[in-house]
Amino acid sequence: MNAKCPQCHSDAAMEGKIYNQIDYVNPPAYFRPNSVPFYAIFKTNVQLQNNFFACPFCGFVWSKINNQDLQRYSINKSAA
Repeated sequence: MNAKCPQCHSDAAMEGKIYNQIDYVNPPAYFRPNSVPFYAIFKTNVQLQNNFFACPFCGFVWSKINNQDLQRYSINKSAA
């Protein structure tokens, strides 16, 4: 997939994955909005898929998350 860098708009972005040295032991990574209290546990994280892009010109790295999971968090928070 060809992706355009959202920061510098280069067409040279590369697709890849991010690995830890012990990737087979670590749990999946999650995105958690800064507005979530540190003690919150349930339905506050959105799991990241390990599909990332990186720009060789500006060094920007990005990914995509499930927008429905993130919207669900936003809706639940506004209803509270």
